[in-house]
This record gives sequence, structure tokens and C-alpha cells, in this order.
Amino acid sequence: MHFKQQATLEVKEIKSTLKLHQRILLRSLVLKITTSFNLQHNVIKTMYKTSHHLKDGKRT
Repeated sequence: MHFKQQATLEVKEIKSTLKLHQRILLRSLVLKITTSFNLQHNVIKTMYKTSHHLKDGKRT
């Protein structure tokens, strides 16, 4: 009986640890995706601005 209780406790601990790790991984993944998206957005904005400046420069 005691051994069974101990095993159950250990399994519960492992499960909660796994859940915690999953949450941490998910959070870091979301952060990475968000960061890369923001970087791409900034690059596109910069390129857009630059192309407009070039067009304006050619007109004069």
C-alpha cells in the first residue's frame, strides 16, 4: 500500500512538472514567433519608407 501511494505521488509530481515545462516552452515559442513577426514587420516598414524616399528623390 505504501509503495503504491509513493508511486502515485511521484507520477503526480512528474505530470505537474511536465505541464510546467510545456507552459514554459509554449510561452517561449510564442515569444519567438512574436519577435520574428515584429522584426519582419519593421524590415518591411523600413523598406517601404526607403523605396518612397528613393521615388521622391528621383522626381526632383
